[in-house]
Amino acid sequence: MKRLVALLLMLSVVLALCACVDMKSEVDRLDPADIAQATGRVRYIAHRGHCVVMGEDGVTIVGENTEAAFRNAAGLSTFWGIETDVWQTKDGVLVCMHDKDAVEGIADVHRAESADVLSRPLKKSPDYRAPTFETYLDICLSSGKVAVVEIKDAEMSEACMDAVLLAIERSGVDAVVISFHLNKLEYVRAHNEDIECMLLYHSGWKKNYRKDVGGSIGKEAYLARLIDQRIGLSVDYEYLYKHRDEGWVDAFHQAGLTVGVWTVDDLYHALYDATALGVDYVTSNLDMGALVAASKF
Repeated sequence: MKRLVALLLMLSVVLALCACVDMKSEVDRLDPADIAQATGRVRYIAHRGHCVVMGEDGVTIVGENTEAAFRNAAGLSTFWGIETDVWQTKDGVLVCMHDKDAVEGIADVHRAESADVLSRPLKKSPDYRAPTFETYLDICLSSGKVAVVEIKDAEMSEACMDAVLLAIERSGVDAVVISFHLNKLEYVRAHNEDIECMLLYHSGWKKNYRKDVGGSIGKEAYLARLIDQRIGLSVDYEYLYKHRDEGWVDAFHQAGLTVGVWTVDDLYHALYDATALGVDYVTSNLDMGALVAASKF
């Protein structure tokens, strides 16, 4: 199984590199000095920890959102932050996993006791178990990484949101909260003026807005609402490239807010996004900071 996963991963990397060819011409038009300056200030975030480790002996894969993945990212100076998804069990324990049904034999983490959740293997990575949110925060703090916490659960209660914020505060770690759900970020902002918040922005933003807030809103009004609430943007990199002439990055920068892109496993897109688009963060499944530093431009 591991060998099959590794082969599939290598194939995906090859396909991603092929897709980069179109971006290479864009990067070739940029000034190398500008690329060096821009990529030097960008902060790289490990998506769900560092799960894809490429070494001399080939590719090593660890389970996403696991302690092993977090420690992999913690050990690399090229990562500024470590991203995870947080959920709460029936008995109130915060755990890290991608979806509510990520654990083998459990359809909904909300309805399961923490002892059961933490003892069962992950569906996608049977050699690994889900860690607690506290473990994740401890790893971020001890390694000097920023905790990039995604609120993926659209139904997360205010009590659970309070528990997440309290855990972050008690840990002493620097943190950024991200979410597709504007109402969750507005709740964070209302209860903590200092923590950085970023909306995960993509082509489905209208649907998310209707579900989370109600009604409809135009794009300009939506972005203005984010700026007014002091909420930054983390944008699907292909979506941002498609709308690169609309001035989103400049508008948020002028308001003193940051903009990131996800999930960039494509060297030329990373170079272009940092330089031509001026993004502040790049989230990747790969050690993109090291790939950028080793690239010739």
